[in-house]
Amino acid sequence: MEGGTAGCTEFPQSGCMGELAVRIEPTLGSSSDWQALAPSSTTGNAAVDQASLYAAAIGPHNQGHYVAKFKAFDRTSSPHLGWHWPAFFLTVYWLLYRKLWWHALGYFAAPYVLLAMAAMLVPMVGADWAAMVGLGFFALLFVVPALLGDGIYYRRCRQLIEQARAESSDARTQLAYLSKEGGTSKVVAVLFYVLFVPALIGMLAAIALPAYQDYTVRARLHEALVQAKAASSAVESFYARNRRIPGDFAEADFSASPTPHVREMRVDTRSGIITVVMNTSVVAGRSLLLIPKATADGVVTWTCRSEDIPVHLLPRECR
Repeated sequence: MEGGTAGCTEFPQSGCMGELAVRIEPTLGSSSDWQALAPSSTTGNAAVDQASLYAAAIGPHNQGHYVAKFKAFDRTSSPHLGWHWPAFFLTVYWLLYRKLWWHALGYFAAPYVLLAMAAMLVPMVGADWAAMVGLGFFALLFVVPALLGDGIYYRRCRQLIEQARAESSDARTQLAYLSKEGGTSKVVAVLFYVLFVPALIGMLAAIALPAYQDYTVRARLHEALVQAKAASSAVESFYARNRRIPGDFAEADFSASPTPHVREMRVDTRSGIITVVMNTSVVAGRSLLLIPKATADGVVTWTCRSEDIPVHLLPRECR
């Protein structure tokens, strides 16, 4: 999936973000490097222009974006820095997909080299500084490929065109060579879907399922709190009339509606604390408490608490 204004289609139908190339300054190669290849390839009366050679080396996927970018590089005689989203998010996959085998191998080995360097820095600068340097190196592993991605691929395509011209002066042979050696790897595209997409789905599920479970538990606790508040009103009314706590909810003329999410609800005859024992998911067997406090004139206020339910699951007024 590579972008520009053409969108991000590097891996077919993968839905990645587009790319935005931003010119900064010429940094790769010299003007003499780019004069080695003539603008066209000829055999007899047949001629193939440079754009066609680029197209053959690139392959059909995101061809227009790369051809336009490479022609711009030709005009300045040097590739310039830009921003390449696939090289940022999916560096190894993109390198393998574009058949940049040696670059992919080097990128795969780079973290191990950086870890070894960080380990050697520990005795000299201390663990904290070594960790900071290591994090900086790992950040560069994402940023550098994104900045140089277009330039790296440009140089590779130029190299393939040079090899094609060395192989034959026949235009058709050159195009066939470029189509075979360049383009994209179908095997890597398949592996991308087989390995990466299920892993991505798994990561999203690992995030979404606990969040949904927490949402469900909070909803059940809210329902239990509503029922407990109804019971507390009945207890409070009974206390106002009789100046004592009822022996049970029936004495206070309260009948709890049955619910599969509440295992038990009871009132303590000495303290007046209403206990709601949950019967759902991760909070099964744990309790929500409504604790009363009566003033001298008989006014009762209730405080919601829990001793065994995680705070982030509790209704806001119970935290």
